[in-house]
Amino acid sequence: MKWISVKDKLPEPEEKVLILIEDKYKRTLAHRLVFGFYEDGNVGVSESSYQWEDYDLEYDEEKDDEIIPEGWVEYSLYSYLNAPICDTVTHWIPLSEIPMPSEEEQ
Repeated sequence: MKWISVKDKLPEPEEKVLILIEDKYKRTLAHRLVFGFYEDGNVGVSESSYQWEDYDLEYDEEKDDEIIPEGWVEYSLYSYLNAPICDTVTHWIPLSEIPMPSEEEQ
């Protein structure tokens, strides 16, 4: 798989991907990698696979739901906390399928 520029294409909303971020503070590394996903600004909280309690969400009367704002989100592998990514996302790459154990291995 090849890295995809965000200028060329964005992932589907809430698709877990590996993200390349340009560090705006240019600390030790100019880039860093994180797991995350993209929100397109059209997904309602009730449709989402994630929790959004700490976000400032706008209510959409037509959808009768709070709408998750557009942007990139870093997700934690060990909790349900999501953090907005404030630095510039430049590229992303889909994650490969997780291997599932066969019946003999279980």
